[in-house]
Amino acid sequence: NIKDAILSNVKDASRALDYSGVCGPRFGCDLTIYNINNPAAAFDTTYCNKMSYERSIRDTREAFSIEDYEVFQIIRK
Repeated sequence: NIKDAILSNVKDASRALDYSGVCGPRFGCDLTIYNINNPAAAFDTTYCNKMSYERSIRDTREAFSIEDYEVFQIIRK
């Protein structure tokens, strides 16, 4: 539902997106996708903490599960 979407700009472009073998996609230190039990398995746990982006996407810092995710880039005309 697009009405429930949260748009948050990164404060520092060098911290926008990262990926490593230890964790999956990481958006600054704000949103990290990883596998807590087995780093070699599919990434199934997500941790959220507001640091590198302007707005938080969750009210809690507790880990949570995800099924799928999409990344978009919005470009002004």
